[in-house]
Amino acid sequence: PMDTTRSHPSRPLRHVPSTLSTIGDVSQHLGLSPRAIRLYEEMGLIACQRGIKNMRMLDETAKARLDAIVELKKLGLTISEIANFLPQDQPVPSALRERLVQALAALDDQRSAIIAYLARLPAD
Repeated sequence: PMDTTRSHPSRPLRHVPSTLSTIGDVSQHLGLSPRAIRLYEEMGLIACQRGIKNMRMLDETAKARLDAIVELKKLGLTISEIANFLPQDQPVPSALRERLVQALAALDDQRSAIIAYLARLPAD
């Protein structure tokens, strides 16, 4: 019978746990380009494991960090700010909370300014 556990007679196949995902799968799921994910890895924001043929594989921690990165970018933070606020393997610092409070205050100010401007416009 054929041995399906080996890709080469002298080496066993690497076992990839089901919690790992390819960079391609994660990029599609999160709407990121694979290039962006590689950049985030180079910046130290995430850690990728290597699978068969040295393919980047992301575990649940890396996927959760990428999800947070996507969300923080949508909230207006730059990747440089995110890199400062989300150091590898550390809890979310209070500086991130403060930055988001400041962003919220700026949005409140902008909303108030828009409402005031709209009130001054002549009615149709």
